Amino acid sequence: MSGQGTFRATEAGAIMRPVIIDFHTHIFPPDVRDSRDGYAGRDATFAEMYASSKAKIATAEELQRSMEESGVDVSVALGFAWREHELCVRHNDYLLESAAKSGGRIVPFCTINMAVAPATVTKEVARCARAGARGLGELRPESQGWELNGEAGERVAALAQRHNLILLFHVTEPVGRQYPGKEGCSLGSFCEFAREHPEIAIIGAHLGGGLPFYGAMSEVGDALSHVYVDTAALPLLYGREVYRLATSPWSARRGRSKRCVVGWRTRQRGASSWERTPGGCWGWSMAAELLRLFVAVELGEEVARSLAALQGELRRLGLEELRWVRPEQVHLTLKFLGETPAEKVPAIRGALSQAVEGVAPHRLRLDGLQTFGGRRGPQVLWLDLEGDVAELARLQRRLDEALEPGGFAREKREFVAHLTLARVRPQSARAMARALAAALPVVQAPEGELEVREIALIRSVLGPGGPIYDRLATFSLGGALE
Repeated sequence: MSGQGTFRATEAGAIMRPVIIDFHTHIFPPDVRDSRDGYAGRDATFAEMYASSKAKIATAEELQRSMEESGVDVSVALGFAWREHELCVRHNDYLLESAAKSGGRIVPFCTINMAVAPATVTKEVARCARAGARGLGELRPESQGWELNGEAGERVAALAQRHNLILLFHVTEPVGRQYPGKEGCSLGSFCEFAREHPEIAIIGAHLGGGLPFYGAMSEVGDALSHVYVDTAALPLLYGREVYRLATSPWSARRGRSKRCVVGWRTRQRGASSWERTPGGCWGWSMAAELLRLFVAVELGEEVARSLAALQGELRRLGLEELRWVRPEQVHLTLKFLGETPAEKVPAIRGALSQAVEGVAPHRLRLDGLQTFGGRRGPQVLWLDLEGDVAELARLQRRLDEALEPGGFAREKREFVAHLTLARVRPQSARAMARALAAALPVVQAPEGELEVREIALIRSVLGPGGPIYDRLATFSLGGALE
């Protein structure tokens, strides 16, 4: 793959050709190939994929020769999902040593098994991160014996966030032919994990088990905007038309043109075209710059203090396991725009200026606690608002009307003015349902008043420590606050 408009600069600063990155490769220590029967006897998944002498096992030297022959500039080298921790460590040693010798041409993703003792895995991840690992993968929870949407999955997400690492999973296509090594994360479990962890960069291997084909669904496209897929081995899995089919629904909603790439970005900057991504790696993208945008009312310090006190009280009532939103990051969201080409921002600003015309400033008050949820129980804990909610709803409708010509669909669901306080982890939904049912009736609504005088266009940048918000512009409502 080569990136559109992404070039390598020579010493003289001349632009020569696109940079090519082979994102998904596997390299093994030479003794794995030389003694493959012994390794096959130790690991069932390795035996399934590599026991046959026809299955190619490449070393770092062979990878680099192939890169030279094919004109590849950089390769991302992945480990194998061994069940034995000892084999993971030995493989990681080889990946890190090969990357160090390559002069930056090999980028290492190390391998772990979350089923081993937590302290052991934590130590190994820290070691790999210090030595230059940029991610963990290719991870196979099912074959390694750990549950992605369970306690082990929470730990791997926390480790990735702590060490600024990307997570790459083997995701299984729900249909199609069987092949050695097909079984991995189901598409459903992968999506559930990714939805619960928007704070980290996540990649689904081999087109993510077909994830792009579901990208036109709002609940997929909106919730998984931090998820990428790679295109490794696609000729072995799909026909040539897959590239057109995959990129069409994945990019159809709100200009998402970057999803069917490797999940790395670059921007030309003088003599250098490399840019650090939220996942902590250097990389490449074939898409124009996209901004994750939303329109909201900012709350102010007084309301944030009231929310902090409320969250503290709820934690003391047995709700510590909820995924709490930091009080200073709570907004009254009016419209989520999603990932939007930067060139659309001027038109969005014009639409927001139009939307606020004729809408008077108004007041809202903090009210009672509520939950959103479904058949599996509560999923979101939120704070209701009262006061002049009719004027706020009118403002939201005007936003829908003003933004629709720019390609932003109107909200299908009825607008509910609320402040999201926390989210429920799927694996603890049943226990949290009981805890919420006991806590909510005894918690009084906090005091606090919100004056809605302006709205803000806000950019959200997903980073390892959670989202970072950048206010791009504000738009004052007309008239005086009565």
